[in-house]
Amino acid sequence: MPLRTLRSPRPSHSRSFPFLSFALLAAAVTGFVVLAISLARSGLLSRGHTPTRSETAAPGWFPGDIGQQPSAFIGLILPTPQRRFLDPDWTSGVQPTVSGNPESALYGSTRKGANGLPAFHEGLDIATVNRDRNGQPTDPVVAVADGRIAYVNRVAGDSNYGLYVVLLHADPVGELYTLYAHLADIAADVTPGRPVARGTRLGTVGHTPTSIIPLARAHLHFEIGLILHRRYASWATQQKLKNLHGLFNGGNLAGLDPLEIFHLFLEGTGTSVKDYLAAQAPAFWVVVRGGRGLPDYFQRYPSLWEGDRPPPGSALTLAFSEGGVPLRGRRATSEEEDHLRRSSAAVLAVDEAILGRNGRRLILRRNGSWTLSASGTQWLDLLLFE
Repeated sequence: MPLRTLRSPRPSHSRSFPFLSFALLAAAVTGFVVLAISLARSGLLSRGHTPTRSETAAPGWFPGDIGQQPSAFIGLILPTPQRRFLDPDWTSGVQPTVSGNPESALYGSTRKGANGLPAFHEGLDIATVNRDRNGQPTDPVVAVADGRIAYVNRVAGDSNYGLYVVLLHADPVGELYTLYAHLADIAADVTPGRPVARGTRLGTVGHTPTSIIPLARAHLHFEIGLILHRRYASWATQQKLKNLHGLFNGGNLAGLDPLEIFHLFLEGTGTSVKDYLAAQAPAFWVVVRGGRGLPDYFQRYPSLWEGDRPPPGSALTLAFSEGGVPLRGRRATSEEEDHLRRSSAAVLAVDEAILGRNGRRLILRRNGSWTLSASGTQWLDLLLFE
């Protein structure tokens, strides 16, 4: 919206009202100030934005009935100029860890932790295409779909994500996030609450935090997924966990496989993330003692719940992906509830072919039986938090 030129009021020819010209000028100046403030709040005059230590999340969620929203991912584009990870020879398009194994850049149990056990990677590490004469990446990072800016972290040392931006997008399943991490910089007009169109520049590919990512391995860590709980900050406080990022702490973000979603939407075979989730076979099932009603997660993603809302205290059966994404839930049968006995949760079944290398280790096999690990118990506690 362009600013209109303010013209001085015409001089008065009446000696009886000399104050009128001054009053009109004051009103015009006041109107200009109000207009400028309004534009700044809307993001149209945000070039002079001074970032805070870590910007707060945008309030609220997409308005209206989320379940009826069309997918924002129709017309999906890639977040950087890099496209080679979509090719049959995909290895030159991704950035491996120090191991040099290209698979370590992919989503899933593709890495090894310090203990030598498989470790889970919740995103896709996209390699740099262009660098300047000093070796610094110059690839722009853009929004892959229409949405709005939810969170901006401008202090690299506050997270293993470094400088990162989170966007929210509409989909028939509910509100989804995309995350853009390890940025070298963030555009000045990228502020929480601002709507963005696909292709909007968010920043530049980087290697923040530089203490753990060398320049040679600069890349974009990209995620797409669902949000576990809208009251994550309250849960983290109760658990006495350090949380500088509110709702958009990595512990509250349940990532899906970005490469699969890129292929689906870019090849025109995907219609929504809701359909993608419905086609996913669970890796394991858990029965839990319910609380006062439907868990927050299924209130926000209602199509993932099967059947009527559970009465307070009902046992629930929940199905999860290899990475711990809740895929569906329903009220438990009496036979499933019998597995609880004196415990609050029990593993009902595991598809070991889908669980694979089990890098998340939310469940572990002990003495020939599958059970929740300590991290799995904590993760389930977040999901059921009231």
